[in-house]
Amino acid sequence: VVHVLPKNGDTMINLSAGSAAVRVLAWQPDGLQLAVGYDDGSLRLWDVASATSTPLNGHTERITALAWNADGSKLVSASADQTARLWNADGSAIASVQAAETGAVNAVAWSFDGATLATGTADGAIRLWAANGTAKTTISQHTAEIRALAWNSAGVLASASADTTARLWDANGNALATLVGHTAAVQTVAWSPDGSRLVTGSDDGTIRVWGRGK
Repeated sequence: VVHVLPKNGDTMINLSAGSAAVRVLAWQPDGLQLAVGYDDGSLRLWDVASATSTPLNGHTERITALAWNADGSKLVSASADQTARLWNADGSAIASVQAAETGAVNAVAWSFDGATLATGTADGAIRLWAANGTAKTTISQHTAEIRALAWNSAGVLASASADTTARLWDANGNALATLVGHTAAVQTVAWSPDGSRLVTGSDDGTIRVWGRGK
């Protein structure tokens, strides 16, 4: 069950479909739809105003990550089934991509212009895809699984890895910088709104703020 709450915290609406645990959520940028991924591999697009949902079928294992592109026209879903799937906002399928050779797809992120999708996986690879699902390039410099991905508005991709580093890449997958300092897995990355600074969070209990690599 997903509870949608107004600002005061009172329950506004409950969204319920099946008994599987809810794994991930992602609002469409205009707030009209909510994508919900479940532990059993099911995925639904909820129209919040009507409390009705459209099932998006195809994944066979738990949903691990969801992301809308900036204009809300496309959704990407990632799964432990080693695939990422691209969908239109009406729930129609665009493509399914084999994003991992082994293990789960852990992270997905759209570039700000919507032209490039990044996927990060348990096999340590980052893969870049065109918006139609066509493969662009594979980045294999991390030595352990990818935990998180984030683009800034200048087209720089940040990756967080269990290898204790974060790294920066350009839109073509070329390495820009390796951020060394954490002593345990880097679990999350986030850019400042102007894209000039990156923050990383790690299992070592620290948060680090970095200037953007050139």
